[in-house]
Amino acid sequence: DNYGFKYLDKAPYEVLETDYIDYKHIRRLKAIDNMVDKYYNEEIFRYSLDYLIDRNYSSAFRFFEELGLFFEEKNYHKVKHGRRALYDILREFYQEKDFPGLKYFNEILKLDFVENNKGLKLPNSIDRLRLDISKGDIHELLKSEELLSGRLANHRELPTRELIKLVQIEKYGLDLPDYLETGRIVETPVYIMTLYRDGVINVAESFDVTSLVEKL
Repeated sequence: DNYGFKYLDKAPYEVLETDYIDYKHIRRLKAIDNMVDKYYNEEIFRYSLDYLIDRNYSSAFRFFEELGLFFEEKNYHKVKHGRRALYDILREFYQEKDFPGLKYFNEILKLDFVENNKGLKLPNSIDRLRLDISKGDIHELLKSEELLSGRLANHRELPTRELIKLVQIEKYGLDLPDYLETGRIVETPVYIMTLYRDGVINVAESFDVTSLVEKL
């Protein structure tokens, strides 16, 4: 034909090269597309990608290109990965690139995971801070009038034993509410409550409960 298409003769009939783009560059674009699909389309890494790209790359394209190369170097592209593994790989990528602020990235990645993976254990690579509050303390926290008339108002009538199934509390070493609002990095411990909701969009919201925890 006029464009020199070469493609697989079996489904899915993928184009291998043309007169205008060679096999190497097509592989590169396919790797980028694969990374975008894994890490961007579902928006389950939105905080982490914003932090990583804004501070270390001139463009998102360049980031996804390097991440794709990393997958190939580690042979990760040959294996199907579950969600937890994708978080482990992204943290490994950050660490191996020796980008500054790994401990801050860890906290941001942790928030991404908590918000988007209800009930799943944190990936092994993500450092977790000791919570320092008991399950009984959490029950008392959920009875707080400040929460029940505010963030938890829609769940006010739920018994505490049921409400506790809808939340997760984590301790972070970074003031994440301030970071998400201003972009500032303030290294200080904060307690964040994540409230899970049904539905595909906006499945969770997180808010600072440090002042309430300190009153326990």
